[in-house]
Amino acid sequence: MKKTGLLFITCLLTACGGGGGSSPSTMPVPSPTPTAVPIQSVSTQRSVASEMLAVASLSETAFGFGARYTGVASLGRSVQSGARTAMSGWHEGASRIPHGTRSASAVSYSACANRAESATVTVSSTEVQVYGRTFYDTACTQLFQDSVIDIIATSALSASITETQTSTLLGGDVYDYQTLAFVVSSTGGSNSNFTLTSSEAASSTSPKTSSSGVSCVISSTSISCGGANVIRLTALPADIGAALDVTVSSLSSRTAAPTVTVPISGTAAAFTGAAGSLSILPGNLPAWSLVGASPTDRSSFSGTFVYTADGTLISTNFSLADTSADATATVATSLGGIINGTITQTSTGKTVATFTLYSTGSGTITYGNGSGAQVVHYNLLG
Repeated sequence: MKKTGLLFITCLLTACGGGGGSSPSTMPVPSPTPTAVPIQSVSTQRSVASEMLAVASLSETAFGFGARYTGVASLGRSVQSGARTAMSGWHEGASRIPHGTRSASAVSYSACANRAESATVTVSSTEVQVYGRTFYDTACTQLFQDSVIDIIATSALSASITETQTSTLLGGDVYDYQTLAFVVSSTGGSNSNFTLTSSEAASSTSPKTSSSGVSCVISSTSISCGGANVIRLTALPADIGAALDVTVSSLSSRTAAPTVTVPISGTAAAFTGAAGSLSILPGNLPAWSLVGASPTDRSSFSGTFVYTADGTLISTNFSLADTSADATATVATSLGGIINGTITQTSTGKTVATFTLYSTGSGTITYGNGSGAQVVHYNLLG
């Protein structure tokens, strides 16, 4: 799009030659009326926002399951510890049939700390189950999220992991139900890789609202990740999605620390298609692709995300530039871990969309035309 220029009125002055005569009257020559830059469409704002949110979600995944050597007391660390326990007990011919998760009443949770409780149950030499609950309040009486994770060793160096995660409102009503599947492999020392696939719905019996995949290859110095997601917008109806290629440079600490910094950079591509037309597909590790449509635009991004030891996002400095969409997006956090995002039209500097999220990745977005939509776990719902 052409940037609106300032209107200059140019006067052409000419001089008459010879005879000592006077100059003729000068006449202004009007400049052409400048072309106004169209206001960025809501569909463009939605695409850029979906790219931003996909990056934030991948950063959280890289922290939770890639920062296993930081010593943080997070659920991700418990999963990795459980995976190592199950893999260490694996031997050729061992049973790898799930034994079934325990009922919540049979699980003895840890004492409440940092709004969270957890428990680990060893089912057999090759199976470990991890239970986690997070709460709205510090006394752990108002449940926010309940996770049940089953880890089964598939070799001495790999494990498969399944998880269900239920999120509730303060009143107790379920608003999001997530199912996840992991494959974790160790290649020795500090080197490993993992793949995570997930889907979300409003409840355990509702249709899926999103599907996503993330893979990371972890070394002692960096993490390389790829990811893709598809969101089904039933109200439009349409599918939107994003595919990412990400590098997470060395984490701030490989030992116990109060905070962990996740520096992140990479590229993203946005997709839009008819309802049910888009799907995600894993490629060569860690790549993921999105099939069913061609990219509508591409962007580059960089920044940092800082998490507490329990996995709460407390600070971020992140920006994304999408030249084809004439958009620039920034994300910052405020007191209490609130995430504030802004999308501006690059050519005019005009703010066209904003969103506000809790540290859980849920909140609202407001578009340039005044309309809005919910965001749940970094997924746009409209």
